[in-house]
Amino acid sequence: MMAQAHAVYVLYYEGAPYEYTKRAAYYTEGMANAAVTRAVDDFAGWRASDERKAEFRVKFSVEKYVKSEVAAE
Repeated sequence: MMAQAHAVYVLYYEGAPYEYTKRAAYYTEGMANAAVTRAVDDFAGWRASDERKAEFRVKFSVEKYVKSEVAAE
């Protein structure tokens, strides 16, 4: 039986962990990206142009951490 790699996805804003969401980490990359989309909408405004939202989106990143990486730190 193979060990399943457990991963979490953490949001970063301008290189620092993003602390203004309800959760610090997400179990899927899709959930993390959805949180980024909501944060961008909060920053830029719901009716902002795609160009305006893109200015904020590039400041976010989603980093994947696997259990062995977290345990090593």
